[in-house]
Amino acid sequence: MITRTLSMSSLLCSASSSSSGDQLLSQKKSFKSQTKSSSVGATSSNKQKRRFTNLKAIIDPMDRSFDEFMDSRSSSDDGSIRCSIDGDEFTVSKAEMEAELLRKKMASMGGEMLRDPKDFVSTRGQRVQCGVHFGICSLLAMRGVYLDAIVMDGDVGAIAARAFATLFASYALADLGTGIFHWSVDNYGDKNTPVAGNVIDAFQGHHRWPWTITKRQWANNIHKTCIAPLLFTVPQLLVFGGSDMQGSGDSDLFFGSFWALVVLSQQTHAWAHMKPSEQPKIVTKLQDMNLMLTRKDHGAHHRSPFEGHYCIVNGWWNPLLDDSRFFRKLERMIYEGTGVAPRCWTEDDFEVEEDAPDGFGQGVL
Repeated sequence: MITRTLSMSSLLCSASSSSSGDQLLSQKKSFKSQTKSSSVGATSSNKQKRRFTNLKAIIDPMDRSFDEFMDSRSSSDDGSIRCSIDGDEFTVSKAEMEAELLRKKMASMGGEMLRDPKDFVSTRGQRVQCGVHFGICSLLAMRGVYLDAIVMDGDVGAIAARAFATLFASYALADLGTGIFHWSVDNYGDKNTPVAGNVIDAFQGHHRWPWTITKRQWANNIHKTCIAPLLFTVPQLLVFGGSDMQGSGDSDLFFGSFWALVVLSQQTHAWAHMKPSEQPKIVTKLQDMNLMLTRKDHGAHHRSPFEGHYCIVNGWWNPLLDDSRFFRKLERMIYEGTGVAPRCWTEDDFEVEEDAPDGFGQGVL
């Protein structure tokens, strides 16, 4: 008979449980209240660390799905599972076990921290990826302005006003788009997920070592996000756009600038991790004017369990999305429909290195 043991620093025992989102949400609140009272920090001479401690439970030795695990245990009619530690019997709810499975999966994500400065240098292939993406976006934008000029008979003032309105809309909505994307890769999937696997794993590693984004050269930093937009920009360039009908120029300009901004958000993200002395002065001014993502806004995201402040172009949507609990409602819908819980429903347990080691990349970056 295969046995599984639970090793816990402390344990919330429940006499009953269900698989509903309400139960898991209530357990999440319990986990968070315990971690807030037990979090500690540590500081070294060359870097600052924050340790997030939480209710720990290690499930071993086999990797099986939660349902398989439930089937293999003795469970009561109310859904709770009977377990024992050193002969002491207790019950643990399905919600608690789901949270522990989430923690176990998260612990395996993010890979190893890159230590070779050469890994932060832009390569020729990365520059080509960026060039292809921004080249297509530029063609769309220029064609959009040209088509608007035809529709409005060359009225420069009207063309400029229309272009400005379209660009402002794309700037605002790109922030929303990055928030939804950021939320999705932070909470669902892993490195084996098709298409987005590498991005998902990279975001998990970023939570552990946020300083690495500040050391990457430009193309090295943004090239991974250049691939997916091609699924939208290439059809727009070759099939859907290009008509001189009313509104066609607007769609070309909008999608060209929108997808350019989505990819550039990885750079505004990097600047939000940098000190003012490390940024171009124009970036600092734009941040001060709230026209670009600020350190304070994005810093609020980098707190376990990373459940808010996902938008990374200018951060305009963050208050609305967080205050309305938009993502919590969406997570609940997904959970109730699929049984898949997001990673932010449980606390992480790892050290965060805020600053790069002294002298990192000198002579290379």
